[in-house]
Amino acid sequence: MEYQPIVISKTGRVIGAEALVRWCMEPYGIVSPGRFIEWMETDPAMYELGNFVLETALRETVELLEVMPEFVLNVNVSARQMEREEFRAQVLRILEETGFPADHLCLELTERCRDMPLEVIKREVEFFQGYGIRMAMVDYGTGSASSGIVLYAPIDEIKLDMSFIRGITEDVKKQAMVKSIVDFANSCGMSTCLEGVETEELQDYLRLYHATWFQGYFYSKPVGIAKLRELLRES
Repeated sequence: MEYQPIVISKTGRVIGAEALVRWCMEPYGIVSPGRFIEWMETDPAMYELGNFVLETALRETVELLEVMPEFVLNVNVSARQMEREEFRAQVLRILEETGFPADHLCLELTERCRDMPLEVIKREVEFFQGYGIRMAMVDYGTGSASSGIVLYAPIDEIKLDMSFIRGITEDVKKQAMVKSIVDFANSCGMSTCLEGVETEELQDYLRLYHATWFQGYFYSKPVGIAKLRELLRES
C-alpha cells in the first residue's frame, strides 16, 4: 500500500490521503495500477483485492489519527464490491476490527461503478452515509454517467479528473468546465478535490476556483506509511 496526501486548497496543509495499491512482481519490480487494475476489475478476485486494500489501509493509518485527529482516508471501491450485498457487512466489520472511525473514511466510487443501476448506487451510498462514511465520485466530468450519479445520489465529494487540470492555464474551455463544476458542487454543499496539481504556479492559479482540496505531485508522490506519518507531522 502507498498513500498520496490530500491537502487543504487554501493552505496546502495535509488533511488526509488516498490509499493506492501497488503490485510488486519479480523480475519487473513495482507494477503501476494503470497496468493491472482495469484488468482486475473484470475478474471476480477484484472483490477480495478491494477488501484487502480497505482493511490494510485502515489498519496502517488508524494510528495517524493520534498525530492528526482530523485525518481522513480515501479508499477506492470497485463495482465488484458495491454490487455485492455482503460488502456492507465487510466494511462495518473492518471498521470495528481496526478501530478506524467511520466518519474519517471516504469511499471513492471508481469508473466502473457508473455502469451500475442508479437506484442501486443511491441505496448503497445512503447505507454507508448512515454510518457516517463519506462517499466520493472520482474522475468526475469524463462521462455523462458521473453527472447522473451526482444528481441522483447524495454524493459528498467530487474529484475532478486530472485531464481537466492539465494545461488549464492556457485552455479557456477547461477553465470554464472546472469553474462550473466547482461552483455547482459548492452551491450543493459538496466538497471538491482537484487532482494533478504538480507545480506551485498551478496551485496558485487553481486557488482562484475555490475547490476544497488539492492532490498531486507538488505535495507528494504516493509514499509508504512511514513517510506519510512524517509528512503529517511536518504539516
